[in-house]
Amino acid sequence: MTSLNNPFYLSSLNGKNGFKLIGDDNGELGWQISSAGDVNGDGINDIIVGAQAANKYAGKAYVIFGKDSKFSSKLSVSNLNGSNGFQIIGENSSDALGFSVSGAGDINGDGLHDIIIGAPGKNNQLGEGYVVFGSKSGFPSTINVSDLDGSNGFAIIGDDKEKGSSLGMSVSGAGDMNGDGLDDIVISAPQGIINNGGGVSYVLYGSNLPLPPIVNLTNLVQWKGLTIYGEQNSISGQSIGKLGDINGDGLDDIIIGARNADNGIGAAYVVYGKGSGNAPQHIYPYIEGNNGFKIQGDSKNSYLGSSVSGIGDVNGDGLNDLVVSSDSSGPCGGNPTNYILYGSKDFSNPFSVSGINGNNGFAIKDSTGASLKVKGAGDINNDGLNDLIISKSYNACGGQETSYVLFGDKLGFPPEIYINQYNLNGSHGFQINKVRSEDSMGYSVSGVGDVNNDGIADFAIGAPFAHGDSGVSYIVFGTENIEDSLGGDSMISNFFSQLVDMLPAVF
Repeated sequence: MTSLNNPFYLSSLNGKNGFKLIGDDNGELGWQISSAGDVNGDGINDIIVGAQAANKYAGKAYVIFGKDSKFSSKLSVSNLNGSNGFQIIGENSSDALGFSVSGAGDINGDGLHDIIIGAPGKNNQLGEGYVVFGSKSGFPSTINVSDLDGSNGFAIIGDDKEKGSSLGMSVSGAGDMNGDGLDDIVISAPQGIINNGGGVSYVLYGSNLPLPPIVNLTNLVQWKGLTIYGEQNSISGQSIGKLGDINGDGLDDIIIGARNADNGIGAAYVVYGKGSGNAPQHIYPYIEGNNGFKIQGDSKNSYLGSSVSGIGDVNGDGLNDLVVSSDSSGPCGGNPTNYILYGSKDFSNPFSVSGINGNNGFAIKDSTGASLKVKGAGDINNDGLNDLIISKSYNACGGQETSYVLFGDKLGFPPEIYINQYNLNGSHGFQINKVRSEDSMGYSVSGVGDVNNDGIADFAIGAPFAHGDSGVSYIVFGTENIEDSLGGDSMISNFFSQLVDMLPAVF
């Protein structure tokens, strides 16, 4: 088993502890990254990476197959040949395919994981989404989305009258929301004029029946899916995410960000899964409490809901948790905060982030005022708890573009953490340092599952503006061995001061 030093330098990736994925074509590889699940049926997780600027912004997405043999320290996407992965290419310039990418789970019931990709620029920003099915019979080196015919995947389109709605700006697997044993997907159109700019998100239920080459969301009926409307002018759906089961009812749930809700205070909507006999056709989550709850911001221009995500179970209570982020007025303007909310069988509706107190969740900030991105990393240290990957990709606030891993903890966390000052000593987590200043390292981060088949989850960090905007993504393998290289009395002092801060949250 390999080990990682704290701090860990991405320049030390050697194939044993991870590898560097190199983009081309000025494509901004790493704009988004996600686990793809196991799309080729070899029992090992794969990765999907978006490059929305490739080919004059027609866009591309790349699937990289996991394997249990050693990776090289570097892999160029130009060398994907169908046996080690493949590329999916957009049709026309400005489609921006790969702006959003996600694993979809198994939506057609064939036992293989599928993927979903957004192209929000398609057709004058009407937007489209694409689902590509997993296959055991192999993949070509290149898939054109125009070749999806229902047997290998399908396109998702919206209402022709909704020009500028940007369908596909965010996509995600949704888990099994209606309890039929098949995975579902969610795709958003946050810029639509429906409900006066409130945005709309669509859940498309999985089906083992034959699917057409094109699924039109205007014909979505109850047994096929669910339409979720945002509040007026809220831009709901700019960020969406799969939560798993956050309320303990045995069905998977989702979260939808609405950063402009309440005149820029921002909000997020948690939508609960419902059994197929009880699933509604339309939801207005801001006025209906029985289908989920609203998470409210607590200050003007905080833009809560700028980013939302499920993070797994970080506190070991058996329920999945979530993160909802504010972005204030810029990378250094205001007080951008990432709120971790623990799963619960009894959420209040609405729930204000001002009520997060260490017992029901905690807040993550950077003392410089920089915006952070927080995502679930999976269990990368193999202790049975899910961990967090946190990035600061802007350096306008001073300091370095830095990423951090914060390990899950059954003892919980203090109500508020400044991650750049927290005691990440190898036992609580570790720091990851950039390769070069122009990388924008951490523009995207994600857990990617176990891609090297060692039984421990791995994670990825995107740097889409590296290498002259061709982009780079760094895949880091999880390990039980984190070797601290900082040490010193200051570490011991910080540990005890933070332990004191934690006491009210623990006892």
